[in-house]
Amino acid sequence: MSKLSLSEILQLDITASSIKKIDAFLADEVEFSDTYMKALSHKALMLHLVGNSKEGIDLILKYIKSLRLLSSYSVISLCDSMIKITIDLENFDEALKYINLKKSFLPVSRMNLYLKDMITFLLKRNSIGEAKETLLAYLKDDISKEESIFAKEELANIYYKQGEYDEFVKITDGLLEIYQDKLDINKEASLQIKLLKIAAKKSNHIKVVSDVNRIINNFDSPKYLLSLATLAIKSYMALNDYKKAGIFESNYEEYVSEEYYEESKEFLNAAIDLYDIQGSRVSVKELESLLKEIEDKYLPKPKKKKREEDISIPKLNIEGIIPNNEEIISINDIKPNIGLLNPKEEKASPKNQIKQNVVNIKNESVSTFYNKLSNLLDVLNQMNLNNKFREIFRLSMIEISKVFNVEEAYILDASVGFRGMHYKTERVYDKKITPDSVKGTINLASFEGDSEFFLDMSDRDYNINIVTNMPYPEDYYGYAIPLHNDNDVIGSIAYLSKNPILAEEMVYEGLKMVTAILNSRLLLSMEKEKMVFNNQKLFFLKDNMSLGIKEEMEGYIHLSPYCAKMLGLFEDLLIDDYYNHIPTNYLIEYKNIRNSLYSNVKEATYEYDFKKDDRIIRIKESFYSLLYEGSITIISVLEDMTSYEEEKKELINLAYTNPISKLDTEVKLMV
Repeated sequence: MSKLSLSEILQLDITASSIKKIDAFLADEVEFSDTYMKALSHKALMLHLVGNSKEGIDLILKYIKSLRLLSSYSVISLCDSMIKITIDLENFDEALKYINLKKSFLPVSRMNLYLKDMITFLLKRNSIGEAKETLLAYLKDDISKEESIFAKEELANIYYKQGEYDEFVKITDGLLEIYQDKLDINKEASLQIKLLKIAAKKSNHIKVVSDVNRIINNFDSPKYLLSLATLAIKSYMALNDYKKAGIFESNYEEYVSEEYYEESKEFLNAAIDLYDIQGSRVSVKELESLLKEIEDKYLPKPKKKKREEDISIPKLNIEGIIPNNEEIISINDIKPNIGLLNPKEEKASPKNQIKQNVVNIKNESVSTFYNKLSNLLDVLNQMNLNNKFREIFRLSMIEISKVFNVEEAYILDASVGFRGMHYKTERVYDKKITPDSVKGTINLASFEGDSEFFLDMSDRDYNINIVTNMPYPEDYYGYAIPLHNDNDVIGSIAYLSKNPILAEEMVYEGLKMVTAILNSRLLLSMEKEKMVFNNQKLFFLKDNMSLGIKEEMEGYIHLSPYCAKMLGLFEDLLIDDYYNHIPTNYLIEYKNIRNSLYSNVKEATYEYDFKKDDRIIRIKESFYSLLYEGSITIISVLEDMTSYEEEKKELINLAYTNPISKLDTEVKLMV
C-alpha cells in the first residue's frame, strides 16, 4: 500500500483505525517538521473526537513546551487543535489563552484568522453581543469570499434568533445565488425556509404561497418538503383558501415519519387546524392518531452535558512565550431574546372528545436491523487478509459490539495446542492455556460437544470465566459456537454480556453469520503460519546477480561478494554472528521487520548502524518480499550510507558553529 499524503491524512474518517494510519505516517516524517506537527495536531483532535480527550491534550502539551523548536506554522497547527478541543469541552479560559498564543504567531496578513477564532469562541460561550460586533469587524476586514460567506452565515443566525428579521434579509442578500451555484441544496433550502417564515410573520402570505409553489419541486428531502408544505398550508388558511391548503396536506402527508420529527409535528398540527376549522372530525382523529404514533416512536434521549471538570486541562503558562501578551477585554454574556416565529395559542380540547388508544408495539423495523447486519458483514469481508488473525479478531469484535450488546468474547483454538484469545473493550489479550485451565467454560462445552452452548439463568454448569477461572455472576449470559476445519472441530468462540443478548431480535442468526466469517479467517491464518515456518529464504544482492543466489538455511546467512566486502564479513556466517554486528537499539526493530515480511508480503526499508572492524558504518537495507507457488522469497539490497550521514553531521555542526549562518541553517534544518 502506498504511503498516504498529508492531505489524505487530514481527510480520514474519525475512527480508531484512522489514528493508527496517522501513527504510521508520523513514523516516516521528521519530528518537529511542519508536516509532522500538522499530522500530530490532527491526531490529537481525532483522539478527542473519539472520546480520548486527555490523551489528545497530553499529546499537544508535550510539544507546546518546545515552542522555540517549532516554526510558526507548526505552532498555529497545535493551537488550532487545542482551541477546538477546549471550546468543545467548554473550558473557555484555556481556549482564550490558546487563541492569544496563536495570534502572537500569526503574520499581520493572516490576522483575520484570530477574529475567526474569537467568533467561534464567543458563539460557543453565548456572548451574542460580542460575537455580533466581532463578526461586523471581520466583514470589514480584507477577507476572502469563503470567509465572507462564513461571517454572513453566522451573523444571519444571530439576527434570526434575536428576531431582527430586516437585518437578516439584508445580510443574506446574495447567499442564495452562491448556494445555487455551488449546488449546496441543504443551505439553500434552509435559507429559503427562513425567508418564507419571516414573510409569514409579516403576514405576506401571497409571497409565501407563490414562492413555495415555485421552489418546492427543487428539493427531494422530506425534511424540507414538510417545512415548505406547512408554510403553504398556514398561508392558504390565512387567505381562506382551504381547498388549496387541503391539496398540500394530502400531497405531502406521506412524508410524515419519526425520522423528521419536528417537521412532521409542525405539518400535522397545521393539518389538524385546517380540518378542525372545516369541521372534519374524522380527519382530525386520523391526524391526531398519526401524531401520537410518531411521538411514541420518537424518544429523544437527553444529551449528557459535558462538564469542564470531566477533563482536567493543565493551565497554559504563556508568559514569555507570546511577544505581546494582549489580554482580551472582559466578555459579558448577553442572552439572546429568542422568540417563536409562529406563536400559536393553544386550542381548548372539545369536551367529551374520544381519542384512540394507540399502543406502540415495536420502535425498530426488521429492515433497520438487516441494514446494520449487512453493513457489519461488509466490513468483516473487506478486512485485510494479510493482517494476523489476532488483529482481525480485534477489529471484528469492535464492529460486532456496535451492532450487538456483546461485551466480551473468547476464542479457544485447539489446533495449536490450545491457545486463548480474549476480547474486551477494543483490546485482545493472548492467553496460553492448558486443558485443565478451560474446565467449566462454555468454550470447552461447545468444543467437546461440537454443538452450540448457552449460558443463561437456567444452565450454570459451565459458568467459569476462561481468563480469571472464577464463576460468572448469576445475571451473566453467554453463547458459544464451535469452530471447524472441514469435519474436524478445532475450537470455539464464546460471546458474553450482562444482557440476555439472544432474546433480542435476529441476534442469534447474526452471531452465527459473523462466526462463520471469523472461522474462515482463522483457517486462513493457520495456513499462513504453516507457510511462515516452511518457506524462509533471505538473499543479499548488489552485484553479479546473474551468478545465482543462496538460501538462508539451518541458521546460516549468505552474502554476495560485494556485500561481504562492504560489511567486512565472510560470505557465509551464522545468522547470530551477523546480529552481533548490529547495536541492540537497532536489532529489535530489524528482527521485527524481517519476521513481519514472512507473514505479510510487502516491501520495507530500514537504516541501522553496523560494527565494521573498529568503526561504525551506516547501512540502508531494502527488503523485497515475493510470493511464488506457496514459497516466500525475500530479496535484500544493502547500501552504504556512511558518507551521506557524515556529510549531514558536518552540515549540522556548521549550523551551530558558524555564527553568521547559524540561524538561517538551523531554521532550514528544522523545517
